[in-house]
Amino acid sequence: MRDRVFLDDLDFLVAAARDDPRCWICGEGDAVTFTPLCHATAAWGVEVRDRRTALGLRCWQCGTPSMLVAVRQLPRLKRTCRHRQPYSVEYTEGCLLLRCQRCEAPAGAYEVRVHIPECPV
Repeated sequence: MRDRVFLDDLDFLVAAARDDPRCWICGEGDAVTFTPLCHATAAWGVEVRDRRTALGLRCWQCGTPSMLVAVRQLPRLKRTCRHRQPYSVEYTEGCLLLRCQRCEAPAGAYEVRVHIPECPV
């Protein structure tokens, strides 16, 4: 899995992909929906990773890890429906929104963390 993805990384990816006809995101307006690179019609498996400071996204169909998104608050995946997985993942204005892929019930909203480089001493 790649290094963590931060707010500026996601904003850059969204801006760059909007002009590319082969982009791996889709959506209109400010919100975009991420899809796995390996299976464009698949949904996401989501895991809480790195001492609860990141969400790991993997392809639901083949299990290939895709990215690790740094979040500000402690993630708790909570379902409001009876389905377990997979999730659809939307990104809008610095926030990841997780929804049940079957019924679109919300599973969580997580603010993406801003990258602050460590200061060398």
